[in-house]
Amino acid sequence: MVTTLGTTERGKVVLSDNPFDRGVVYTASALGTALLAYATISWVADQFATSPAVDLLRRAGQLSLTIYVGHALVFNLVVDWLGLIEPAGVGTALAAATIYWSAAVLIAGEYQRHFGRGPVEQLYRRLTD
Repeated sequence: MVTTLGTTERGKVVLSDNPFDRGVVYTASALGTALLAYATISWVADQFATSPAVDLLRRAGQLSLTIYVGHALVFNLVVDWLGLIEPAGVGTALAAATIYWSAAVLIAGEYQRHFGRGPVEQLYRRLTD
């Protein structure tokens, strides 16, 4: 069945591992990866609950909306407006995201320690109260 399904146009899309095709294979692998990441992170957080690294990540997680909005703004500035990073594939995107994420987690952890809620979280709270 699988070998004949992969020969039709629809079958190629269904069995595709390309994210833009939204095929079953890609969806299953993305779900599996997400579940594995969740289980691993959960186990590490439970095992090392009192460690400074987990505390930093916990604090940064409380500013996740600020980090997310900051990510969109920083990458729009760096890639689109200033042209400092040329879109050149997944490797470039992962390297830039790793650099941003590392800096954002450190800054967010310290910000949360001193001020509590992040600026976007405060704005969201005001708009929804």
